[in-house]
Amino acid sequence: MSQTSEITLRQSSQKYGQLSEIDRTTLAERVGRFFRAMYPSRTADCVAADTSLKAETIQKIIDRASVPNGLTMIVLAAAYGPEFLVACMGDKVPAWLSTAHREAEAARIDREIEDLKARRASLRA
Repeated sequence: MSQTSEITLRQSSQKYGQLSEIDRTTLAERVGRFFRAMYPSRTADCVAADTSLKAETIQKIIDRASVPNGLTMIVLAAAYGPEFLVACMGDKVPAWLSTAHREAEAARIDREIEDLKARRASLRA
């Protein structure tokens, strides 16, 4: 890495400290845990289907042999939203992301309630 890149990285680490404190092993572990909780079986295949990323890439992340690069993180965040980012960051979540996570969780619960109401209505019909 060039000296200029190292200085830029150090400056951004100071500015965005909550992100820089996550080491590679911890990130891979958190991402893998998030995926396995969502898809207990055929995890890599399911995530690949959701994201159009290669199952092999996802499996390497799950196995902690690799960490997601920047583009992969963007694709995963787009597919799984604030829940994914919160899972990656652990206890270093900025307030705006915590708010987005709560709102996404509330919306998910609202959808589940509507689905349950529709199932109940179909039983009564």
